[in-house]
Amino acid sequence: MYDDDATFSAEYKSKYDVTNAADYYIFMNLMRAMDNRAKNLFNAKYDTNQPYFYVPWDLNGTFGNDPLGDRDNVTNDILTNGLY
Repeated sequence: MYDDDATFSAEYKSKYDVTNAADYYIFMNLMRAMDNRAKNLFNAKYDTNQPYFYVPWDLNGTFGNDPLGDRDNVTNDILTNGLY
C-alpha cells in the first residue's frame, strides 16, 4: 500500500495468488457483485508462508440486485476496483 509502483509490480505476485485474483475478477463480473469490489470479501491465507487469496461473502447484492437490494438492470459494463 505504501510502496511505489515499481516495488508493487515486482512483489505482488509473491504476496497474492494471482490465479485466484483473476478468478475472483471473473466471478465478480459474472455475478455482477457490485458490493464485492472493495468490501464484502476477505483476504485470507492458509499458512504464514503462503500468498493471500480472496474469499467472497455477503453476496446479496448480486444477479441484478444492487447492494441495497433494489433491481439494477445494468449489464453492459465491467466491474473493477482500481487494482484489476
